[in-house]
Amino acid sequence: MDAQTQAILEKIDRELRSLLREMGTHSNEVLNQKPRNDAWSVNHVIQHLMRAEDLSTKYVQKKLHFNPILKETSFSAKWRTSMMNIFLKLPFKFKAPKLVSEEYFEENADFDQLAATWRENRADLRAFLETLPDNIWKKEVYKHPIAGRLPLSGMLQFYDAHFNRHRKQIYKTLRLISSPILQQ
Repeated sequence: MDAQTQAILEKIDRELRSLLREMGTHSNEVLNQKPRNDAWSVNHVIQHLMRAEDLSTKYVQKKLHFNPILKETSFSAKWRTSMMNIFLKLPFKFKAPKLVSEEYFEENADFDQLAATWRENRADLRAFLETLPDNIWKKEVYKHPIAGRLPLSGMLQFYDAHFNRHRKQIYKTLRLISSPILQQ
């Protein structure tokens, strides 16, 4: 793993620790409260993020298990990675792909259990990535549902941009559910 990829991995782990520490100060009642009937609770957002990362990692693990012939990372893949990052920074709401939607969320999730699972998933991700040969990092291994085939660095950039997008949603949800207007 090169230094740039290691830096992205360190960044997403640091941001995760910070968010989990901060959310750990709230009760499950607060974290499971929806600001509106058609909105996600904080714990729903956390489950969405965890599931997106977990399914992405499992996809790559399964793909590499079959020793596939992989395309070298192209200019197009780098461009798609950049566009994906820009797309995730836009303030527009997008419908989540079915596999990472509320259909799979636990309604009254326990935050401590979610946090422990997410930490474990990230540790597993790191352990997996550290076993990969250097040549894999130059291949289009990961398949994003919209951006298409990307290198592993693109997957980690997706994790980062996706996390940052939904962290804003988490903070907005907390502001909305603590609003005196909504509590009437």
